[in-house]
Amino acid sequence: MRRRVWTVAELEAAGTHITMLAELCRRGDLYRVLPGIYCTRAPTTMDKCRAVVLWRSDAVLSHGTAAWLHGMLAEPSVIEAYVRELPAEPTPPWLRLRVPDYEIYDA
Repeated sequence: MRRRVWTVAELEAAGTHITMLAELCRRGDLYRVLPGIYCTRAPTTMDKCRAVVLWRSDAVLSHGTAAWLHGMLAEPSVIEAYVRELPAEPTPPWLRLRVPDYEIYDA
């Protein structure tokens, strides 16, 4: 399977200079999915799931998204995930982040 979702650091390591990102997005060669996360095609639902967990290492996909990943529900229109704290910047309409009502402990 060909990789489609990349962090800025990974793109740079692969030879894409950070100053080229805006141009690549303008041309349609890259799509900005989340801050610092890009996709090499118009992002699918699976690409968006990958983007969320790359963007937020504390993200745990949940609710309908988790059920879809396990083949239990239809493809969701909104990706849902739990995180330790909500980001300062607003998220796109296709993403719903939640903070759990309980403490998350590192293993």
